[in-house]
Amino acid sequence: MTAFLRFGYVNYTPDTEVVRFIRGLREGKLYGTECVGCGEFYFPPRSDCGKCVKGDGMEWKEISGDAKLVTFSISQFAPKGFEKVVPYILAVGQLKEGPNVVAHLEGVEKEEIEIGMDIKLVVKEIGEDRYIYVFVPK
Repeated sequence: MTAFLRFGYVNYTPDTEVVRFIRGLREGKLYGTECVGCGEFYFPPRSDCGKCVKGDGMEWKEISGDAKLVTFSISQFAPKGFEKVVPYILAVGQLKEGPNVVAHLEGVEKEEIEIGMDIKLVVKEIGEDRYIYVFVPK
C-alpha cells in the first residue's frame, strides 16, 4: 500500500475527468482543455479554469505538440531514483496552442540547441504501461 493511500478518507472517484489525459497518452495522443467561458487553454489539462473561475466547463482538445523552445537547462544531477537519466535537458517550450510546458528535451546534442528552435511535444512510453511526454527536435 502506498503512503498516499493511508492518508484520510477516499473522497474522489477513481475515474476523474482528467483520466482522459492518461487514456490519450496510451493512444499516443496529447490532450489539453479549453475553458468554455473564457477560452483559456491548459496543458496539462485542468478540470477547472484558473483564469475566470466560472466553472462553465472545460472542453477537451487534442494538441499538435508543435512548440518553440523558450529556454532550457542542462542538469548534471538528479534526485534519488533518477540517477540513470543524467545528464538531461529540461526545456520550456511554448505550444502552438499557447501554454508553456516544461519537459525533458531528447534527441538533440547540447551544441545543437538554440532558443526559438522548433520542437515537438510527443508521448514516450517508459515501460510497464507508463507514459510521459517529452520534447524532441522538429
